[in-house]
Amino acid sequence: MGILELIVVGLIVGAVARLIIPGRQPIGIILTLLSGIVGALLGRWIATEIFNADVNRYPFLWAIGGAVLVVLVVSKLLSGRSRGWGWR
Repeated sequence: MGILELIVVGLIVGAVARLIIPGRQPIGIILTLLSGIVGALLGRWIATEIFNADVNRYPFLWAIGGAVLVVLVVSKLLSGRSRGWGWR
């Protein structure tokens, strides 16, 4: 899967990752899409470097797994944020 395809998959996967995670996440659509792109790249890296797996076998599963991880981390980081621009 090339980089351009990975970005397109990441855009879709970010939305799917938010649907998988129960509850409400304090992130908007732009951050969801960026999390999907980063998650797709992370999933590819985890598959190839850590598990030494063939990334072409189940590319969407690796991308969704990575996106779920990224959305969870971003949601946790932003959940402590107060309304407005300040941090608690």
